[in-house]
Amino acid sequence: HIPAAPPGLLPLNQRPDLIHAHGYKEVVVGLLLARRWKTPLILTQHGFVDNSRKTRLYNRLDMFCCRLKGVSRVLCASAEILSRYRAAMVAPAKLVLEPNAVPLRPLSSGKKSSAADSRIILYAGRLSKEKGVDVLLEAAALLGGRPFRLDIAGDGPLGPSLERRIRELGLTNKVFLLGFREDMSSLLGQADIFVLPSLSEGSPLALQEAMAEGLCCVAGAVGEIPSLLADGAGLLVPPGDPEALAEVLVGLLSAPGAELERMGTKARRVLRERGSLEARASVVRHVYEQALGERQC
Repeated sequence: HIPAAPPGLLPLNQRPDLIHAHGYKEVVVGLLLARRWKTPLILTQHGFVDNSRKTRLYNRLDMFCCRLKGVSRVLCASAEILSRYRAAMVAPAKLVLEPNAVPLRPLSSGKKSSAADSRIILYAGRLSKEKGVDVLLEAAALLGGRPFRLDIAGDGPLGPSLERRIRELGLTNKVFLLGFREDMSSLLGQADIFVLPSLSEGSPLALQEAMAEGLCCVAGAVGEIPSLLADGAGLLVPPGDPEALAEVLVGLLSAPGAELERMGTKARRVLRERGSLEARASVVRHVYEQALGERQC
């Protein structure tokens, strides 16, 4: 039990009971520190990015590290992630399926959708290739003269190219890059439709936060998203298909407000049935106890 370190600093002169890493860079550093301190190392894997030679190399490095004895457990945010570790010959006993979760707070009032002539579509997340934001722009261009506003919250390497594409598509009066925002609850409260057109995902927190807010959600059919949006909790689109995404959005932009509200209510119910954040935390606590127990054996 060690005191909190100043931001960005690790108290190397003090030995922690356990290290929990998130990401491929962190697991490499974590392995070095775990060997130095002789402490268990847990990794949480939220998802893989395969869009360049560099990221594929990082993924292989991650897999190699997780096969080593120094990694006690790998918490996988989706069944797809867990399957990739199995295929990479990571010991099955190390692998734990642990999807992300968000708090389900009471809404201050019932979610009311805007009129069909003033609806707001929201994307929130990193502006990177695997998130499919470029696909969302192409879909927005296919919506024609229909009234809508598309807010894109987040930052990342695709920011400049997305800004150029918005101008090329003539969408400067309809699509707005908001940059990184800390007031996500406010943005979610103003939106009518949440879109996450990802090409690759684990169990996305941004989608779950939108569902918790009672928003009508549309997302790419990857990772854990199909199970999140099952049974009418949202709509799925094939990843990388702007025409299919545009077709879904056309239907939602013209749908009665009551239909959007019904989907949002169903989305909140699905989150509740999946289990609370506290229940997820208890799984992680159990993994910690197992890892610490194995160290003492």
